[in-house]
Amino acid sequence: MPADPRPRLRLWHLTESRFSPRSPDFTTRTTAFTVRRPLDGDARDTVTCPWCGTELRLRVSSPERFRRSLRQWALGCAAALLTVAAGAVVVVATPLPVAGVVLLVGGFLAVVITAAGWWWGTGVRPDGSPEPHHIRPDRSRR
Repeated sequence: MPADPRPRLRLWHLTESRFSPRSPDFTTRTTAFTVRRPLDGDARDTVTCPWCGTELRLRVSSPERFRRSLRQWALGCAAALLTVAAGAVVVVATPLPVAGVVLLVGGFLAVVITAAGWWWGTGVRPDGSPEPHHIRPDRSRR
């Protein structure tokens, strides 16, 4: 997957939250923005939230670093899938499948985490605490 030199991102601003045990209820406002990737290394950029006026400092990775990060997430996901397969073999092959169940559950959790890291990866990270803001890929126009 080639890295876009101007990634389309979406800034999420959490405007109100009322979390209860039954259902999380929150309201967000979003806006699309783009940043320029540096040729190599990391660069700093800022974006201003249009709703609260807060300036967010961002660290933007180069296309090569972004590709490397995506490869690492994909390799981690592949290793987690192998762990799930090994857990399935242990469950079937042994009379006490506790170790296999541990491998299955742990591998499945690792698959979910690494797949989410790959899916939500943008190569753009906030510097400091961005609360109540979140930066996500803008997949509305793909």
